Amino acid sequence: MQTLKSVLQFKLLFKLFVLTLFYNAQGVWSQTPEQIYAQGQVVKQNMALFRVVDNVYTLDEVKKLTVGLRNFSCALSDSVVFKAFNLKALDLVEIGKLKYQATYPEKILKTLDTLRIIEKIHVYIEAQNVTVTQSVYGALKSSAEVNRCSTLDFEAPMTKKNIKMEIYFRSRFLDQAMVTNSVDSKQQIQQFIDSVEKQIFHEKYY
Repeated sequence: MQTLKSVLQFKLLFKLFVLTLFYNAQGVWSQTPEQIYAQGQVVKQNMALFRVVDNVYTLDEVKKLTVGLRNFSCALSDSVVFKAFNLKALDLVEIGKLKYQATYPEKILKTLDTLRIIEKIHVYIEAQNVTVTQSVYGALKSSAEVNRCSTLDFEAPMTKKNIKMEIYFRSRFLDQAMVTNSVDSKQQIQQFIDSVEKQIFHEKYY
């Protein structure tokens, strides 16, 4: 009986020894409270805000979206997309400064909804075979340079998606007595947005 008890104690001590080696190898037990806190902040920063189809968007990724949209609106101050969503550069700036929190103010929630829907529209437009000619691309980049906007992201896929979205909105809605002044155009744009919202799968985590 004593021998059995000794064997069980040895096995338990051995398991604890192995676990200690494992956690020390991972650096878990050797971390200071400050390091653990910092890691927690990184995890929070990378928690998902929403999902569109198979793409999950963390807070950091949403901030990247706002940078691309801000640069785009700087290059094209009369963007039909921005007018259609009543989206302001300041709204995007606020998202850029956002910290992770359990709940957000109503204004922030509205902007997050807009960004989520814009991502859904990107998915929709990719299936419509919208093309960006080199002349359009070049003209927009020249406009960015004239307006002293950042051109660092102009080679990024997101910039081309935003250009395609602008082309699609202009071709579909702009010729109908101007998008900002025509009640009919506003209604048609909203119907289009509502339709895409229903068609494209999403999940919200905010």
